[in-house]
Amino acid sequence: MARLRFLLLLLLHVPALAWAALAVEVRVEGIDGALYDNVLQYLTLAAEREHPLLEMHRLRRLHQRAEGEIREALRPFGYYQPEVSATLSEHEGGWLAHYRIVPGTPVRVRELALQLDGEAAADPAFHAWRKAFPLQVGDVLQHVPYERAKRDLLQLARDRGYFSARLQQQALEVTLADNSARVVLHLVSGPRHVFGAVQFDEVALSDELLRRFLTFQSGQPFDAERLFELQRALADSDYFEFIEVQAGPETAVAGAVPVAVHLRLRPPARYTFGLGYGTDTGPRLSLGMERRRVNRAGHRLNIETTVSQVQAGVRGVYRIPLQRNPDSDFLSFSGGWEEEDLDTSQRETLTVGTGLTMQLGRWQRTYALTVQNERYTVADQQDTTLLVLPSVNLLRVEADDRLFPREGWRLGAELRGASETLGSDASLLQGVLRAKAVLPLAGGRFITRADLGLSQTPDFARIPASLRFFAGGDNSIRGYAYKSLGPVNAAGEVVGGRHLLVLSGEYEYYFGRIFGAALFYDAGNAFDDDDYALKRGAGAGLRWRLPFGVLRLDAATPVNEGGVDWRLHLTVGPDL
Repeated sequence: MARLRFLLLLLLHVPALAWAALAVEVRVEGIDGALYDNVLQYLTLAAEREHPLLEMHRLRRLHQRAEGEIREALRPFGYYQPEVSATLSEHEGGWLAHYRIVPGTPVRVRELALQLDGEAAADPAFHAWRKAFPLQVGDVLQHVPYERAKRDLLQLARDRGYFSARLQQQALEVTLADNSARVVLHLVSGPRHVFGAVQFDEVALSDELLRRFLTFQSGQPFDAERLFELQRALADSDYFEFIEVQAGPETAVAGAVPVAVHLRLRPPARYTFGLGYGTDTGPRLSLGMERRRVNRAGHRLNIETTVSQVQAGVRGVYRIPLQRNPDSDFLSFSGGWEEEDLDTSQRETLTVGTGLTMQLGRWQRTYALTVQNERYTVADQQDTTLLVLPSVNLLRVEADDRLFPREGWRLGAELRGASETLGSDASLLQGVLRAKAVLPLAGGRFITRADLGLSQTPDFARIPASLRFFAGGDNSIRGYAYKSLGPVNAAGEVVGGRHLLVLSGEYEYYFGRIFGAALFYDAGNAFDDDDYALKRGAGAGLRWRLPFGVLRLDAATPVNEGGVDWRLHLTVGPDL
């Protein structure tokens, strides 16, 4: 029994003894970067050098294979004739596999033989592929870009409807005598398929409305990008909770690919309830109801009520989708009541209006006509003003992520006016420009914004509080109270200004995915033509990323005001 235990212990320790006896170091010299990394990936000896069962016979076999593996590893980078010096020797109680490499002269592209036969030869998308081919005459031959371009070519053929396309020839013809290569790709595309009939699932929306989302017509050349555009448009409409667009060569009939669109509608109504807090508004409560579809034509109705410490209001919007782009183009009818009670002003505003919103390229354009009746008090001024306000609004947002962009921008511009000759109590021409940009900087984000407002009116006293400019607050000049800055009367009370200019710069740095900190500096003011007084605020804040945006807690103080008076500012929402 004792002898058996001894044999078992000996067998258990044999692998450890063998591993200890064959400690192996692999050393590669003469190359670096991607060449070095690829050589280590190809070297079987490098992968097995710490294997507990590696023994001397296999070590020598792997060392003999190493030179061939090194040559294979260098070829994808254009080095076909390297000089490899390989030695295996005992070293500091173990073994050293030493490989010294001279890559030699790289193979360069002598000729590009890129041939397209079939209908694809006249397709502009394939001309663009050829123009963007990653290897050009004179370049060092690289296998990876070649293989990627080959895959892209086949995928392009499928996406463009050339379902019978095949590569008749594909080769890298290398001539070692002069280190040159001929790159060969020959695609035979065959005929291009077209879109067949489009069938939508039966849902509680009219077929006429659904077909307005189509970005193609039956009989047009097949293009997978058109199918993606259709899916995006249907998703953006917010009518559907499930969307699947099916179209493939297996269902083609006589060169036409039928399209099946499977849909499941969202519930017709959505109700919202919110509690929040903002430094400018105090505690606030919001209630909302949205009818995603009032009828089979896809009309919508939104009603929202908000109540806060300084504001209360209700607003309703009825939207009718238009034929051209029903997900982004619509006619709207709106009405609302709002009351605001601030230290600087009080107002009660009633509005009714209509608007036409259209997506033109990347710009959202809205033409509107609003009738506004406002009873207001600003300092010692009290009045009631009726205005008929035509307006045009432009908006564009470009961002890698709307909620938390690493890079992006938002630009909005509005021009509105009123005239006594068209039924208004006062004449006004007013323009507003709001811009914001987010840029990556030093591992964090630099956020800058600018607000500019200009007004022209012969009787500023008749302009209601909602159309005067004020500065200060969470989204203006931090360190000052909400709408506390602007021109003042003889008693020092803020009465608002004709014009506005506010600039801000902020640097944010996140210490992980969730929490971060910020430093910021704001400057500007509301003013009349000849009384501009720059106000500045600066401070620091904490940031907390949430699923619906960023929670921002800022401490700010006025700059150069003869003392330090800190204010807290709390906001939450997306950056753009």
